[in-house]
Amino acid sequence: MAEKDAKALYKAGEKRLGTDEKTFIRVFSERSAAHLAAVDSAYHNMYGNSLKKAIKKETSGHFEHALKTILQCSENPAKYFVKVSF
Repeated sequence: MAEKDAKALYKAGEKRLGTDEKTFIRVFSERSAAHLAAVDSAYHNMYGNSLKKAIKKETSGHFEHALKTILQCSENPAKYFVKVSF
C-alpha cells in the first residue's frame, strides 16, 4: 500500500505539469503516521529523492507547510515538537 501511495503522489506531482492537490490531501489526511513514514521511504526508493523535496518542489505557501508538518510528525513527532517549542 505504501508503494501504491508513493506512486500516486509521484503521478500527482513530479511526473506531471502542475500538481494534483486532491491526491496529496487524500493520502496525507487518510493515512496513519506510520504509513506516511513508509510512503516517504518507498518514495525515496522508487524515485531517488525524498517526499519532503517533492513537496517543496510541487507545492507552496500554507499547503506546503501543512504537508511538511504532517510528514515531519509522522517521521519523529518528538523531534518536531521540540523544534517548534523552542
